[in-house]
Amino acid sequence: MSDNDLFVLITVIVVCVVLIIIVLDILLRKFKNKGIFQLIKGIFVKDKTEEPNVSQVKAMPTPPLVEETKSEEEPIKEKEEVMEAIKVEEPVVEVKEEAEEETLESVKTIDDDVTVETDDEDEGFAVINSANAFGIEYVYSFTAKLSWSSDDVKEQYNEIINAFKSYGLKVSRSWKNDRIYLGRKTYALVLFRGRKLCIAYALNPATYEETKYRGLDVSDIKRFENTPLLIKNTSQRRFGYMLELIDIMLGNTFQKKDIAKEHIDIPYQTLHELLKLRLVKKYNKQTGMEIPASVDVQTAQASLTDDEAEAQVYVEERKSLGRIKGIINIDTLSQNYEDFETVDLESLHAKKLIAKKVDYVKVLARGALEKSLIVKADDFSVDAIKMIVLTGGQVYKLK
Repeated sequence: MSDNDLFVLITVIVVCVVLIIIVLDILLRKFKNKGIFQLIKGIFVKDKTEEPNVSQVKAMPTPPLVEETKSEEEPIKEKEEVMEAIKVEEPVVEVKEEAEEETLESVKTIDDDVTVETDDEDEGFAVINSANAFGIEYVYSFTAKLSWSSDDVKEQYNEIINAFKSYGLKVSRSWKNDRIYLGRKTYALVLFRGRKLCIAYALNPATYEETKYRGLDVSDIKRFENTPLLIKNTSQRRFGYMLELIDIMLGNTFQKKDIAKEHIDIPYQTLHELLKLRLVKKYNKQTGMEIPASVDVQTAQASLTDDEAEAQVYVEERKSLGRIKGIINIDTLSQNYEDFETVDLESLHAKKLIAKKVDYVKVLARGALEKSLIVKADDFSVDAIKMIVLTGGQVYKLK
């Protein structure tokens, strides 16, 4: 055998051995999850590195557990601290709520600067916040204030009137108060300051300054020149003093009679009802002019010129090009919207006042308008503009 033949034979044997080893390795990995070299190593070679590691683990089980316990306790403490922090912050939240309530009350309060006296009579009765955005101020009559008072206040009012009538005195009502009189002499005025029922007596305030009957000296206001001692009902005890003072004032002049007590029914009325009865009036704060409770076409034409009306129209960008036209009348808006609501395409669709396919609206003057509205439409008749403006509303033309 030549050298070349021997080399070829050895090469074939080596290749066959390698192939056998590869096949065995594949089979062992498939069924034993170990390769051939790992198996040989496990049989003939002792793994000296694994034994120390195992012994270390067995010898030192505690320290890692302690470390884990510490790492678990720390988040628990952090959670407890967070919970304590939350508990501490609770009173702060309550204070914020109180502050918001005070802010709302200040929004509701207006000064009666339209009337002659600049006192706080209408304080607490401006219950529609949106009126401020319109530059509108409400002025309330004594009857309106009684109508919106609590049942307790209404009962107290009845007691006061019966107390005066038991001495034979008469009662007449004006816009601001009830006048208690006999002949030409006025003995008292019954009125409101804010939501508090008050009596202004025909008595000298200085006489009662150091007594439980002390009150406000309002003699510098012309309206109270004959009834300068004003006492506000701030508690049930105070109300008792007010009734006692009636007896003190009248007891030496008149004989008190045991009469059948009358009960004056004072029903609640809505703002709209009071406006129609002119028991509440609306004023434009900027001009000081009264806003009529209702405006019809004839009133609108007589009150504003076309140019004056057009000058008060705002322009707003149209969201989309209107193609299908529709109309809406002023009296329909008055019947379906409340004071200070916005009339626009979306709300007209929502209230089903126009067809769904309509996307271009013109407002026409028909009937009467009794609400202050923001009206946004594509077109208006000039009389419709006048009616909206005269009732304290705003006109936006979409372009």
